[in-house]
Amino acid sequence: MRYPFQLQLRDKDFVPPRCPREECPAHQLGTPFPWTYRGTFYRKVDGLDVQRFQCLTCRRSFSTQTFRTDYRLRRPETVLPNFVAANSKTTLRKMGRNYELSRSHVARRQKLLATHARRFHEHRLQLARARGGLGSRFQFDELESYEQHRKLKPLTGCVAIEVETGFIVHTDVETLPARKPLKKGEAAILKRIEAVEGVRRSGSRQAVQRTVEALGRFARAGEVKVTTDKKSSYCTALEREFGDRLKHTRIDGRRERGNRNPLFPINHTLARLRDLVSRLVRQTWAAAKKRERLADHIAITTGFRNYVDGWRSEPAERQRVSAAQVLGLATRRYTPQEYLYWLDPLCLAA
Repeated sequence: MRYPFQLQLRDKDFVPPRCPREECPAHQLGTPFPWTYRGTFYRKVDGLDVQRFQCLTCRRSFSTQTFRTDYRLRRPETVLPNFVAANSKTTLRKMGRNYELSRSHVARRQKLLATHARRFHEHRLQLARARGGLGSRFQFDELESYEQHRKLKPLTGCVAIEVETGFIVHTDVETLPARKPLKKGEAAILKRIEAVEGVRRSGSRQAVQRTVEALGRFARAGEVKVTTDKKSSYCTALEREFGDRLKHTRIDGRRERGNRNPLFPINHTLARLRDLVSRLVRQTWAAAKKRERLADHIAITTGFRNYVDGWRSEPAERQRVSAAQVLGLATRRYTPQEYLYWLDPLCLAA
């Protein structure tokens, strides 16, 4: 079938930022990277001539394709449609039907997209850290979901944002113990699950701790203002990480969830995640079958929300800007093609 979305940008003026071979000394930033052109080759999949290069340090050759997200893919045209569908509350099975792909193919593409999203996001966070940090006002909270069975295998997802822009700083997914009380049949199923997987324990504290540590790495120096609900584990993790720098505001989680609620930014972010991620929709068979795949899906949507999706900053400007753009991590709101095109984040100019 014809795909309405294609990863087609110009490679004509591409300059390799470093040697793609990790074992090469020229792969490290800040080291000399001498290179030269080494002809072209014809790419059958789209009929384009691809420029080749040679690293003069390790003498290995590579091409512009080596730096692209669709490197060595037999079906490169399916990357972008899968990204669009993954952020449109579309299940894997429905994606396969829409684009005439197998469900396993869609699952593999989501793994690729998640790897790309994490690499891209980490690179931009390190840029923010080098410039002094993301900001000083943050919120975080947890949402609940499940894998396979709502009562027997629940999950918790911890999400942290920068308040002014809604930029998602960190996400984490961990297990929760089975929800009691259980019916007789459910107790028997749980016993069989525990015989294979072991007793299911709460990973909420670990997820919160990793989230707070991420805030500590990328927050600006000086006072840090964090707003959460009144869960006790939040206080412990925040005080351990920030000490005297912390100004912690605690809001009753039972308070009405309107735009007058101080927790509205994080509540709105979690609501949007449930709207975009099919695995987070309540009471459907689209729920995650594996915790790792839910984490992958949230990572994909995090990249979409931070760098591709937009909101209008000023009514007079009549243009949508991304959260990363407002924070100075990007000079423009990326199109899906731009965001997905390069495997190495260094290839995409800010």
